[in-house]
Parts: sequence; structure tokens; C-alpha cells
Amino acid sequence: MNATPAPDYIDPVRRAAVRRLVHDQAQEHAAAAPAIRRRRVLRFTAIAASAVVVLGGGGLAYAALGGGASTQGPVAVPVPVTSAPAPSTVPSAGPSKTSAPGPTSEPAGTATPLPVDPSSWTITTAGIGPIALGGSQTAAAAAAASAYSVARQAYACPVDFYTPHGGGDPKLTTQAFSGDRIDLIMIGALGTSPAADSPKTPSGIGLGSTQAALLATYPDIESLSTTVGTTSTFGETYGIEDSSGRWLTFVLDEHGVVGEIDVTYTKGKPGEFC
Repeated sequence: MNATPAPDYIDPVRRAAVRRLVHDQAQEHAAAAPAIRRRRVLRFTAIAASAVVVLGGGGLAYAALGGGASTQGPVAVPVPVTSAPAPSTVPSAGPSKTSAPGPTSEPAGTATPLPVDPSSWTITTAGIGPIALGGSQTAAAAAAASAYSVARQAYACPVDFYTPHGGGDPKLTTQAFSGDRIDLIMIGALGTSPAADSPKTPSGIGLGSTQAALLATYPDIESLSTTVGTTSTFGETYGIEDSSGRWLTFVLDEHGVVGEIDVTYTKGKPGEFC
């Protein structure tokens, strides 16, 4: 069955008016569409700008609070440094060296024993062997105990006589005119051949040396025999003075050889002791 079309209740006049109304509204709508689109674009732009401002302000605030990226370089964070412990001393694998012990000093008042052989001593203006002019008389006597027997005589000042153990020559005498300080050392021989056991000067003159040898060895030696107060009971006397005022005196005996040698502060052969 064919459907029966609906009856058209609108008359042609009204239909035409409706069509014109629809047509006019369509044209008005078409004409108004660009403006609407422009308003929408402007509204979207304003919204976007507001969003940018809001987001920008938020970003600034975030950056101010330290949450945003900074234009400054990275801040170095201090790292605690632990000092390395000092290396322990490792003993050397090589053999250790032992320092040689230093010389031990003698206790006060203890004298070094004299050599037993007086022929090894040297005679100078400073003394005879280890017995020093100006040294302690008491210390010298104690030190000589290994080579000499020492006897002190009762003079106005202390005078010590040294006799070799077993007798013989050479014999020694020390005098301390002031206190214990030695101011005279004498060495002599009473035998006929004293040279073998005698101490000697660095030039080789000792007890038993001849006058000729003495004068040849010391050509500038001074003769003291004619000087007042220097007469010797033996014979000729000769002397040498050093720069410190000390004298080395040689006294010849009756045989014309050196029979006595004195180390003293006084010029010439000493007379009586003290």
C-alpha cells in the first residue's frame, strides 16, 4: 500500500513567508558567523594570555622559592675531608748502625796514670810528659804512682821528689810555690849515661846530650851562666823562652853534658826551693 501523504495545512502564502524567514535567518547567521569567530579567537587569546601571566607569575614565585631553574652555576656542596693517618715508621731492613760511644770523662780528682817508660815523654815549655806546668801538684803525684814513688819534703812550699820504682834515673821534682799549682818541674840524672831513659825535646835534646849538640840544635839559645842569679853548681846554663813567658832551661854537668832540664816561669837555674 502506498502511504498517503500528509495533508498540507499551510497555505502557499504562509509557506512562502516561512521560507523567507528561514532564508533571512540563515543569511543573518552567515553574516554574523565571522564576528562570532573573531570574538571566540579574542576570548581564547585573552584566556591564553591570562594563563601565561598566571603561569609566569607562578614560575617566578617557584623560582623565588628555589624550585625553578637558576641561571647561576651549581653550588658546590662541601664534602668532609678525612685526613689520612700519618704513615707509621717502618724499621729499615738493613743492619742498624751503633754510634761509637763518646769518650768518658774522668771523675773529678782522678788522675790518669803516667806511662811507666819516661823515655817516651816529651819535654817542652808546657811541661815534661804528662806533668804540666801550672797543673795540680797533688794530681800529678797521684798519677805518677805507676812509675814513681813520690815523697813530699818539708820546705816553705810543697816540693815533691819522684824516684823511679827500683831506683835509677831520671829523677823528677815538682814545686808548687802558690797553693797546689806547679810552677817548677825539674828532671835530672846522677848516673854517667842518662840519655837512654831520658825524655827528650821534640828536636831530640835530653839528659846526656852534649853541649855541642845542644848549641847546634838551638843556635839562638841564650846563655844564662853570666846572668846574675843563674849560676849553676854544675856548669853552663842555657835557656829558651816561649811567647807565654815560660822557660826551658838546660844545665850542663861536670862532664859537659846536659844533666838537668827545668821547666819554669823563672829565667835561669833556680836556686833553693821556694
